[in-house]
Amino acid sequence: MAGRLIYERFLWFHEEVQAGHHPNAVRLADHFEYSQKQARRDIEFLTDRLGAPLVYDAGRKGYAYTDDAFELPATWLTVDELVALLLARAALERLISDRALPALDGVRRKLGSYGFLLPADVSDPADLISIRSPEETSEVPVVMEGCLHALIARRKLPIRYFAAGKGETTERTVHPYHLVHHDGGWHLIAYCELRQALRDFALVRMEITGPAADPFVRDPGFDADTYLEASFGIFHGPGRHRVAVRFNPFRARWVRHQRWHREQEIEEHPDGSLTLRFPVSAFPEVKMELLKFGADCEVLAPAALRREIAEEGARIAALYGSAAPAGG
Repeated sequence: MAGRLIYERFLWFHEEVQAGHHPNAVRLADHFEYSQKQARRDIEFLTDRLGAPLVYDAGRKGYAYTDDAFELPATWLTVDELVALLLARAALERLISDRALPALDGVRRKLGSYGFLLPADVSDPADLISIRSPEETSEVPVVMEGCLHALIARRKLPIRYFAAGKGETTERTVHPYHLVHHDGGWHLIAYCELRQALRDFALVRMEITGPAADPFVRDPGFDADTYLEASFGIFHGPGRHRVAVRFNPFRARWVRHQRWHREQEIEEHPDGSLTLRFPVSAFPEVKMELLKFGADCEVLAPAALRREIAEEGARIAALYGSAAPAGG
């Protein structure tokens, strides 16, 4: 309620200035029945934090605008709403670099202007929250913006794409369906005219080769959640496998509190170890994820994934089999 009353004072003063009534601190204090000292601070806040182009007219003993087009922020915020915006802003700046969305700077400034809803000694509420993670890629700003525009407008997008797995670059036309952030980078889920199927494209390896022009009809049966939950991570394959992994008692302390998949099942064992089961449609990402646990986990099923992990382990053992690195 306090935040709303403060905003009402700003709004009254703003409307009085717009009407050419030349309000001042005395009139503001009298109207809302509070101190002239606080009224002067409110006027300073309007100028310093909300950017109001106020100028004092000594002859009229009140304030006027040097720019009649100025408007106050459209709404007031509760503390809970401000917290939600701060979290969203922090997530956006972590997931989308300020190079890709320069408008985030404007968001930061606007959030700072809502400081009157927080304690007076908090100068910039945007500094209260940050999000960090160990992995981050750098999408080219024009690619991010181009994908977003084509996605919203439902326009076909011509691209040049480097497939890291095959080591080849191809020219394609895609129908953008969905953007997803995964493992530190953004991916575009799109129908690919070249492959005549849905594909996942890492924005960091994508170049837009022309304007988004022709419209396309989006498959009404596509559901992003269903598509993404069909596999572990971003990679998709033709099958569906049930993975079973046993984690030793030490590593189980962390794993039992993690969510690997919506359909995961955890079986606890008397010695403190556990077996985690979940579905995948392709092995690349689950294989990379499991390898980071080393000997703290063992793939029980399927046999094909167990074999791939064993082969990778053998290559690692051979690489470190000698005392010194090759060429060292």
